[in-house]
Amino acid sequence: MTTPAPGDDAREEARIAERNRLILRVMEIDAKRRHFESLSIGLALEAEHAKRLAGAPDATEARRDAAEGLAKQFELLTRQLEKFAVEREWLDRMLAELDGAAPPTRDPRQGHA
Repeated sequence: MTTPAPGDDAREEARIAERNRLILRVMEIDAKRRHFESLSIGLALEAEHAKRLAGAPDATEARRDAAEGLAKQFELLTRQLEKFAVEREWLDRMLAELDGAAPPTRDPRQGHA
């Protein structure tokens, strides 16, 4: 049995603390992503309905403005979801690097109910 070199315990504690910090961030990102995905579904439905109303021959300027506003909100939400995906990929790489493993090539949850 070998004795750890001086400083090994401190480095391992720092690695574990950093790993825990990254895992907490993954959990935060995943929770936000799920919330935004839910919002996105509802907003997509609202935007589609508003678009139909705005396309009617008797549509008012207010209806057209509302449809445009909803479309912009949906676009912003979509961009935020993309940012979450990029951050999640970065976190996965950092965790894999910290653990000395190759990052996953795909989300293992994909394709499962």
